[in-house]
Amino acid sequence: MKGAVSGAERHFNTLVAPVITEKSTIASENNQVVFRVPLEATKPEIAAAVEALFKVKV
Repeated sequence: MKGAVSGAERHFNTLVAPVITEKSTIASENNQVVFRVPLEATKPEIAAAVEALFKVKV
């Protein structure tokens, strides 16, 4: 099927890249991570991607 996207690939497309700034570095001290995501990504999609890729509970 052309155009079909697997679950893992969809998760990688949801979390585009980590954001490395002074503010995100401070957040990482509190076990928080900041990612760049597409504008059309919803909160449940982002949470599902983080849970699937990093094996954590969001």
